[in-house]
Amino acid sequence: MGVTLPLLRQGLFYVPFILTLPRFFGTTGLYLCQPAADALTLLVCLLLIRPMRRLIDSSMAGSAGSRPQAAACSDPGAALYRARFLSRRPALWLTSAVWGI
Repeated sequence: MGVTLPLLRQGLFYVPFILTLPRFFGTTGLYLCQPAADALTLLVCLLLIRPMRRLIDSSMAGSAGSRPQAAACSDPGAALYRARFLSRRPALWLTSAVWGI
């Protein structure tokens, strides 16, 4: 996924925009190529969120067995925080996919 999105942005979106947008908008079309490619890449990322979450959840459930539970704690606020933090683990892939980290 880390290689797919930059290739998609540069190869599938950016190059065709460089070839077509200047014909319709002139010099302004050249300035619009990069933002248009980035906008379409963002759209693809947003469309891939749900399938990637399913893939990650299924692979984590198959390899790890059960989901980790929050440790017992005398502070109910801390236990609630840990439970919420553990439930958000699939969101980490989105950060790496969008920012290329």
